[in-house]
Amino acid sequence: MPQSFYLCKTNSKMDEMELKLSAQITLQDEKSIGFTEGEPLTTTSKVENIHIGKSLIRVFNVHHELVVKQSGKVFEQNFSYYMDPHNFKMYYDKRKKMFFLQVNKKVAVDFLDIMEETIPSFSYEPLKIELKKVASKINNIKGAWLTTKRHGINVSAFYGEKVNSDAEVLDLIKKGKAKYINFYYTFEDESFYMGIGKEGNMVVYADKLTEEKRLELLYQVYRDLF
Repeated sequence: MPQSFYLCKTNSKMDEMELKLSAQITLQDEKSIGFTEGEPLTTTSKVENIHIGKSLIRVFNVHHELVVKQSGKVFEQNFSYYMDPHNFKMYYDKRKKMFFLQVNKKVAVDFLDIMEETIPSFSYEPLKIELKKVASKINNIKGAWLTTKRHGINVSAFYGEKVNSDAEVLDLIKKGKAKYINFYYTFEDESFYMGIGKEGNMVVYADKLTEEKRLELLYQVYRDLF
């Protein structure tokens, strides 16, 4: 089963963020914060600390309700939106000033935007990934979404056995036209299928790995390819 991650940079300190609470935020306990934005609910609670190499990682459980704008009727009541709840882990590396959120990009960005709007001391910026640099360091590309702008189509998908040697694909990647690439990456003598987008979104197929091993894999990819 694929697992999505979103990576971003921050100059905020999680410890400070928990102490500097705005009027909209209620302190649940010494490790937790919770706030509401209208009806949707978003909460975070610190779970534990783990070590990955030289980095101390603060682990948080997050509950975030994404507002989906869609009209309908339930039990004779009209609605114009509904809540799509998500529970995920958020990893904070103070030394690298980074967040790793174990959720897809859409939910992650919505959650981070609300955090930024609600908590004065919090800010973040997307991690811009230069995919042509990533591609130059791997030799087993299995697929790619590329900006082509031809035949009325802005983005085209290229997949198949010959993608890795396709001259057009390689040329477009070198020109910085890649939006997302898939490839195999070797970690601890095993190959794992992965996908990386240019705005910090990653997908990892690594069910057999433990939570800490998955983080080690992400850190190795970050160190080797980015």
